[in-house]
Amino acid sequence: MDYSKLDCSSKRDMCEMAGNIARSTAIRTFEAIGISTSKTTYSEKEVAAFLWARFLFDQGFTSKQVAQAFENKDTHIVVTDETSNEDISLDHFLSCFEDDDLSISN
Repeated sequence: MDYSKLDCSSKRDMCEMAGNIARSTAIRTFEAIGISTSKTTYSEKEVAAFLWARFLFDQGFTSKQVAQAFENKDTHIVVTDETSNEDISLDHFLSCFEDDDLSISN
């Protein structure tokens, strides 16, 4: 997926990108990773964090585990991309984006 075009995505866009998940599921994901649910659009880096969190949920991580990973900026969670057979960590994933800090606000 080309992540360079994700800036200013809406909740609807993000639900579609995450496999047409329900809006309520998207909101629970935002809450787990500390991103405001009151926004109407999200930055590229927030979208990336959201998609990473959804991926972790799909891999069987619990809400608590995902929340702790983002809260602690836990970069040791590593998953293997089946397409490229490359290990990808949260730190590596988020480093693909221009902003130095993920804007997290409640």
